[in-house]
Amino acid sequence: MIENPETKSETSGELFSVGQIILATLIGSPLAGSLLLAGNYRELRKTGAVWRSLGLGVFSTTVVFVIALWLPSNFPNSALPFAYCFGMRQLAIRLQGTPISNHFSAGGQKRSWAIPVAAGIGSLALILSMASTVWFFSAP
Repeated sequence: MIENPETKSETSGELFSVGQIILATLIGSPLAGSLLLAGNYRELRKTGAVWRSLGLGVFSTTVVFVIALWLPSNFPNSALPFAYCFGMRQLAIRLQGTPISNHFSAGGQKRSWAIPVAAGIGSLALILSMASTVWFFSAP
């Protein structure tokens, strides 16, 4: 296979696709999607960006839950997850779209789909346990 220099991958490892990042976000909030973004940054050897993406995930998940607390009870249940998944998609494309595209165009491998599912479920479990703890200690 002839390698095009314009599509040379920045890593010889495996990366998560934008679709995998969105799936993790859908299952486990922006926290899960940011874990996958951080995994890509680690593979791309961008250490500072790893920590920024993790911080962004914690911050954005907190913002989502604060917004959810303020929404009226008749607000459509699917609107908020749609909004944060769309936001994560745009962010993933903006931050990592080119390296991901170049990686797959150059024949690079995609990480297993089990990892986004596990990251989503793990993030969801963490968030639910934290929410239950807060609720338990704040209940009269």
